[in-house]
Amino acid sequence: TEGGVEIRYVAADSIIEQDALQVLYVKNGSPAKRAGMKRGDLITKVNGATLNPTNIGSSISAMRSNHTLVYRTYDRVNNRYDEQPEIALDVEVIAENPNFLDTVYTLEWGEKVGYYVYHFFDDGIAGNEYDEEMDAVFARFQAQGITDLIVDFRYNGGGLVSSSRNLASLIGPNVGNKIF
Repeated sequence: TEGGVEIRYVAADSIIEQDALQVLYVKNGSPAKRAGMKRGDLITKVNGATLNPTNIGSSISAMRSNHTLVYRTYDRVNNRYDEQPEIALDVEVIAENPNFLDTVYTLEWGEKVGYYVYHFFDDGIAGNEYDEEMDAVFARFQAQGITDLIVDFRYNGGGLVSSSRNLASLIGPNVGNKIF
């Protein structure tokens, strides 16, 4: 997937200044992650071509093989995007773990919120290691005494019903074998 980034097209405005591809997230272990790209970065050139509405499709297609990018990162202090040096990204096949992020936030009044980002429903390459990791995440949540749960499916495109059933059983134990 484009060197390890999920992207969307954004049109120029007063802050962005030119058409770009915005990085929605960077996959762990990907060439883009190793190059230092982050969520929110703006890709402005692909293989030396400045992005515009007429070449956006061909630019995205070009990112499916080895390519170069020029991108900008947001400078919060100065409220602007700063251009970074051109980088070369090789496209690699990577095994993406859907268990992207899990953490527990303790709120000021003592409640603990479990936050879990899950990108797609898959049990794993060798069997069910991703489901087992999901089980471990929820065991940690339980051990830490969370009182609330946020499950972030923002970039989840679906997948195996067995993995979605596993997640549902962790959130609502003893609900039985329901169709959903």
